[in-house]
Amino acid sequence: MEIKALTTDGFRNLAGGRIEFHPRLNPIVGDNGQGKTNLIETLALVTGRSSFRTADTTGILRAGEVRSVLTARARAGER
Repeated sequence: MEIKALTTDGFRNLAGGRIEFHPRLNPIVGDNGQGKTNLIETLALVTGRSSFRTADTTGILRAGEVRSVLTARARAGER
């Protein structure tokens, strides 16, 4: 599966919005605490995997939010 775009709202410390991915390479860089691991976690969740951090999904809500929404646009990969 190729994830082409990801939209987040109310997820941990990520700013809500849409990220478009390049089909070949997408470096993720930043200082500590800026959301790199949170971004990787969103990719796991939208592909049907559980969180690699916790089984308690209430922790994924950004402080003060009542819901978190993740959506992805994907294309099935070749086999």
